[in-house]
Amino acid sequence: MRDISWDDMRLVMLLAREGSLLGAAKTMGVNPSTIGRRLEALESSLGVRIFDRTRQGVLKTAVAEELLPFVDAAEQAAAGFIRAAEGFEREIEGLVRISSIPGVASYLLARWMKEWIVRYPKLQIQLDSSASYVDLTRREADIALRAYRPQSGDLVAVKLIEAKMAIVASPAFVEEVGVLSEPASIPWISWGPAMAHLPDALWLRESVPEAQIVLRTDSIDVQVQACLAGVGALLVAESLAQEMGLVKMPLAGELKIRFEDFPAGALWLVGHRALRHVPRVAAIWDILIEQFQRGGI
Repeated sequence: MRDISWDDMRLVMLLAREGSLLGAAKTMGVNPSTIGRRLEALESSLGVRIFDRTRQGVLKTAVAEELLPFVDAAEQAAAGFIRAAEGFEREIEGLVRISSIPGVASYLLARWMKEWIVRYPKLQIQLDSSASYVDLTRREADIALRAYRPQSGDLVAVKLIEAKMAIVASPAFVEEVGVLSEPASIPWISWGPAMAHLPDALWLRESVPEAQIVLRTDSIDVQVQACLAGVGALLVAESLAQEMGLVKMPLAGELKIRFEDFPAGALWLVGHRALRHVPRVAAIWDILIEQFQRGGI
């Protein structure tokens, strides 16, 4: 039997709380298939079945019921350790680690960051803009900006914006195409395999022939630069389009009606309850809320 890590215990904890591979995957920011493979590997290593798979989700076995108290105890111990260590801070100084959705990090936070440093010169910022999930309960970050509100852990969350999606392109591309009536008539840019579960990627898969998706990449910066160069159209949060230098494509009546049903996303500011009022964390938390409100994003 291999050693059991916190990642293994966190996997069991999330599956028990979410009740499905999909729910756990959304919380961790990975594909459901990744969660399934990790669960199979853990069960194989332990030689036991922790969850039963059903069409509705996963069900805890007797083994899971035996394991969960130990998982909960580990989570509480980690939170208590953080509270004890951070309780001694008094000044707004030191390192604040932020995990953010890539597009928000590149096109908003990077531009707003100078104000943070001017206002709080003793702060240092570490910004993780990868698409990977960070566990706030393990203090892998102090603050996170996420597309989903967490449903587990001793976390606090504030909705910063509702993110309505838009079809965007470069100004020259929009001028050339004019009013878009059929998505299949133009080339598109979309996510690569790691992010293919996102709503915009799923919408394109249903609305556009595969041959019309001319570029797939999991880098939002590559997507935007290619879009600016006229490679194709892109689906992004409407609030970010202007920051990216892109413009909305005008849609014909039928497509406009269809696109109105596209589910709006959201951006959540999330942190561990134990760190919420630590001075350095509270300073960035409050200034982020202020900047989103002031920016009209």
